[in-house]
Amino acid sequence: MGGIKISASILALMAVLFVGRCVADPAPAPTADVGGNSDSRLLQKVTYRANEQRVKTILADLSKMTGVTLTAGQSLDDWQVRDRKMIISVKDVPLVNLMNSMARVMKFTWSKDKHEPPGYRLYAVQKFLAEAQAREEQQEAQCRKQCLEALDKIADSRTLSETELEKLKQDNPYSYVMRVNGMAPALDRLFRAVPSVKEALVAGEEAAIRGMDLSPEGSEALARLIGVSNTWSLKLDPARKGVLPDDFRSRLEGITLRVNWGTHLVKDSLRRWRLGRICGGWGDSEYDALDFELNDPDSKLAGVIGNYFLHRMAGGEFTEQVKKDLTAGYRREQMAEWQKMDTGESQLEHPEDDPALSKRTSLKTENRAEFTDLLWALSESAELNIVSDYFFKPRGQAKIPAEETSAQKLIDEITRGYRYNWDKPRTIVEFWSRDWFTYRKQLIPEVWVEAWRKTLKETRTLDIEDLMGLANLTEDQFKANIACDKDFQGSNIEGTMEFHRELLRTCSLLDKLQWERVMSSSGLALSELSAEQLAHFNKFTASKAKNLRDLAPSLLTLRGELLSIGDYRFTFTIQDVPEPVQFWFPTIRYRWIDEMTPTPGHNPPSGAAQSPRP
Repeated sequence: MGGIKISASILALMAVLFVGRCVADPAPAPTADVGGNSDSRLLQKVTYRANEQRVKTILADLSKMTGVTLTAGQSLDDWQVRDRKMIISVKDVPLVNLMNSMARVMKFTWSKDKHEPPGYRLYAVQKFLAEAQAREEQQEAQCRKQCLEALDKIADSRTLSETELEKLKQDNPYSYVMRVNGMAPALDRLFRAVPSVKEALVAGEEAAIRGMDLSPEGSEALARLIGVSNTWSLKLDPARKGVLPDDFRSRLEGITLRVNWGTHLVKDSLRRWRLGRICGGWGDSEYDALDFELNDPDSKLAGVIGNYFLHRMAGGEFTEQVKKDLTAGYRREQMAEWQKMDTGESQLEHPEDDPALSKRTSLKTENRAEFTDLLWALSESAELNIVSDYFFKPRGQAKIPAEETSAQKLIDEITRGYRYNWDKPRTIVEFWSRDWFTYRKQLIPEVWVEAWRKTLKETRTLDIEDLMGLANLTEDQFKANIACDKDFQGSNIEGTMEFHRELLRTCSLLDKLQWERVMSSSGLALSELSAEQLAHFNKFTASKAKNLRDLAPSLLTLRGELLSIGDYRFTFTIQDVPEPVQFWFPTIRYRWIDEMTPTPGHNPPSGAAQSPRP
C-alpha cells in the first residue's frame, strides 16, 4: 500500500477522533463510584505519586502495587483514555478513594468485569462529552453575539455633540479614538460594502478577499479605510516611513484584503475581547497597505490601548517607560480577561468550612513556578492528597502570597490563575481544568508523537513524509503536542510548518501515482488536482506564492527533487514563462546540529506522504 493512502486514512481517523466523540460503552454496567463495591481489595491503602504520567502507566503501576487488575480504555487503541495525563500525590488513602477521584477529575467512569476476582476498566462515557459539546456550542453562539455587538459599537458612525464626545472620551477612550481618527465610519462603510469581512470576524475565521473581486462600493470603502489607517499610523509615529504608494487607489485590484490572517485569534478564547485582525497588501507583504487589530471597546484591554492613544494625541512621547507601561498593562488585562472568561465549565465556589484546609502554610517554589510545581508544593507544605488532570503546560499565572495563608486560599489562587476547578469530597483534593473539553480536542495519539520523536533523534532530521503528517495537524494540535515538546523545540520545525503547511497538506492529499509524477522529471500538471487538493493549493499560493495565485491550474506544473535527506526543492513551471518559481524545504535538524549526518542505513522513502498510525 502506498504511503499516501495511509495519510488519507489518518485524515479520516482524525476527522472522527477530534470532534469530541468516543466509542460505545463497554458491555459491563458502568460503576461511576466504586465505593459501594464489596471487593475488599479496594480498601487497601496506597501511597503513590505520578508527575504528568499517562493513565495507562498509572493504572499499570497501581495494578502491580495492589494486585487489582485496573485497565485503561476499552482497548489498546483507546488512546483518548490511555494517553491522557494526570498528576497524583496521595499517601495512605484507600485504593477505592483514589479510583473514584481519578474518574471524577478525568470525566471517566469505571466498569467491573465478571471475572473472579474482578478487574476494573476506566473509560470515557458519551454523557460527559455530549454535555460539554452542547455547552461549547451555546458559548460559541454567545461569543458570536458578543462579537457582533462589539463590532457594531466600534463602527458606530452616528453624529455626536461636543458634550457626547467628551463623555465618550472619559467613559470609553478606545471608542472615542476610533471615532475621532475616522476609523469608525471607515469600518462601518467597509462592513456594509463587504459584509464577508464582518462575518469572518464574528465567526472567528480566516478570510481572503481579492481586490479584483470587490464591487465599486467595496473598493471605495477599502480605499477609505487604507487612507484613514495610514494617516492615523503616521500621527502616532511621525518618524515612520510611509509604505503606502501614492497611486494605491489605482492599484486596488491587485491587493488582497485579509481577515484574521496569520493570527492566533481564529477560534481563540480571547476573541471575545480581541475581535480580530484586518490586514492587506501587495507584493511579498501581507500588510503593507493596512494592518490593525480590533478590540471590544468595553474591555479593559481596549481601555489600555485607548488611554495610550489619548496620550499620543495629546503630544505625549513614546518613551521606553511608556512602552514598558503599555506592554505591562496590556498583558495584565489580557490575563485578567482570560481568567474570568465564561467559556468551559463554570468556576465552582467553596465555603471555608473544611478544617483540613484551614492549615496555614506557604509554598516553597522557585520564581515563575508552573502549575505542576505549585501542586507538588501544595501537597507537601499543606500535607494534602492531590489528584489532578493534566493536558499541556497550562496557560495562566497564580498570585501566590509570600506570607503564610490557609491551604484553601492557596488552592483558590492556583485554580483561579490557571482556570481550574477543585473539590474535596473525601480526603483527596481533586483538580480538573475548566477547559478540559477544548484541550481534549487538541490531543493526538502519543504513538504519533513518539514515532516523529524517534525519527528525529535517530536520523537527526525529519523527511517529507513526517512533515506531511505534521502539516495535517491543526495549529492547536501542533502547538500542544509538538511545539511545546523539548525534543522538537531544539529543531527548526516550527518555521518549516509556518511557511510550508499548505503546500505539505496539498502534497499529502496526492495519491501514489500523482506523487510519483511530482517526483519525476516531467512533473505533475496541476489541472489534474481534485477540488479538495486544489483548495489547499490555493491557500498556499494566497499566502506564500502570490505570483502563482491568479494563474489557472492548467498553466502550472509541479516538480519535486530530493536534494539530500529531508531536503527538498519544489519547482512550479509556468506555461510560456521561462523563469520557474522554486521553494526549498530547509532540512529539519535535531537540536540545530547541522554538522551531524543521518544514521547510516537510513534510506529516505520515495516521497510517499504518511503519518504514524495509532
